[in-house]
Amino acid sequence: MKTNVICGLLCAALVGLCATTFAADEAKKDEKGKGKDAAAVERPGPQRGPAAEQGRGSIGAPGERGRGPVENRDEMYKEAMNRRMEVHKQEIAKLEAILKLAEKEKATETAAALKTLIAEKDKEVKDQMEQAEKRRAEMQQRLQERVEQQRQAGRQAAEETQDTATRKPARPRKSD
Repeated sequence: MKTNVICGLLCAALVGLCATTFAADEAKKDEKGKGKDAAAVERPGPQRGPAAEQGRGSIGAPGERGRGPVENRDEMYKEAMNRRMEVHKQEIAKLEAILKLAEKEKATETAAALKTLIAEKDKEVKDQMEQAEKRRAEMQQRLQERVEQQRQAGRQAAEETQDTATRKPARPRKSD
């Protein structure tokens, strides 16, 4: 009888211990899940727009990307720059919201660090935009030079063709 009571109490204690451990594990999983969600919300990062979801084009037409008329390329460039600025504005808005919270809580060092970070990001984006515009202008200049060279080569070929068509055939030489 004593053995049955001891075995029963031991089994009850074991079941209680298992239930407590299981509940603690579930609580940790919930905390980790909430922590990840909160970190994901607060951490600024690049946002992908609809263009990223659309893909780059068909596989059946490689090399056609960016080869359209000049107006389309200019429009694509402007759209890309607008998307980049929109992402930047979203990132800065998140940082400014955190800055307001830091100022509200009188966390002066955090606020100063956030102001510095915002200024650095603004400068970085401005520099990237300027470099992109500079590269674009250089490529445009090289393209115009190539087009002009091709025009000149075409004119020379046309002139040579016209000259050979209007020339009199050479006289055959008399042999002695």
